Amino acid sequence: MNVDACGPVTPAEVLAVVQELEGLSARAAEHGQQMFHFVLSMGAESLADNLQVAGDLEHDE
Repeated sequence: MNVDACGPVTPAEVLAVVQELEGLSARAAEHGQQMFHFVLSMGAESLADNLQVAGDLEHDE
């Protein structure tokens, strides 16, 4: 197991996942995979929104 994978999840790691999902969504759209495009884009949007809320909450503390 990677030692870095044992600590808390960072906002940068979540952002990397969002970017990966956005890339997969775009690729699915290019290949006519509308279901994958929809699901991946919704996942990316949801994670991005939650990341923003988490950032806002950290600044409020």
